[in-house]
Amino acid sequence: MTSMRFHRGPSGFTLADTVVSLGITSVLILAIAMFLADNQRAFNKTYAGTFSSACEDAQTARAVFHKTIRQACSTAGTASVASDGSWIEVQHYSSPALLSPDRYARFEVSEQNLLLRKGVLGTGQTLLLETVCRNVESARFSLVGGSAQMFLTLDDGDSSQTVNTCATMRNP
Repeated sequence: MTSMRFHRGPSGFTLADTVVSLGITSVLILAIAMFLADNQRAFNKTYAGTFSSACEDAQTARAVFHKTIRQACSTAGTASVASDGSWIEVQHYSSPALLSPDRYARFEVSEQNLLLRKGVLGTGQTLLLETVCRNVESARFSLVGGSAQMFLTLDDGDSSQTVNTCATMRNP
């Protein structure tokens, strides 16, 4: 009986196997890298928008508007707004002992700044002129019943914020 010997070649991967596996691995690594880069860009954009000066100004404008309007009287004739909505003025008491409002607060826009002007009603004397926020692109105010509304758009060049807020005036 004759014995047959089978001669096997060296075991391992061929060059073709290695090239194909490297190609597949490269495509997977590239896809993961693109996914991570897109996520990083989205995070950076969100972070910049959240902590931008426009966002900070929007929060400040909302807080000052609410505080000021809540101090105002809701009786007829104690609040007025421009026909084009460019400013709003409300009246309030400087002391609880008074029988009628003696002070005013007016929100207006001047040179891309939202200003709050506070003063004395009878004399028109300005007691305070405060810049509430900067980079105002547009502002519109309105009165609806006993509440005041502010629609404000801020743009600092890097990000843009829109503030739509409403505050109710207190009862006299």
